[in-house]
Amino acid sequence: MADKYTKKETDYSRGHRDSHCGRLGAWDDGYCKYYIGTEHTGKCKIVEGTINAIYWCNKFEKVRK
Repeated sequence: MADKYTKKETDYSRGHRDSHCGRLGAWDDGYCKYYIGTEHTGKCKIVEGTINAIYWCNKFEKVRK
């Protein structure tokens, strides 16, 4: 995929315990496989812009351990 989705296209918004972008300590089991970054901010492989680890979008796909 050459282009990334916009945050608006993916309903990028506040996540919850079972679905959020990045690893967050106590919320360690619900993060997305597309997230690249730290516990605070990073990037996404498929959504453009800076990504907040505690957020979520409709392209969320839980990482498989």
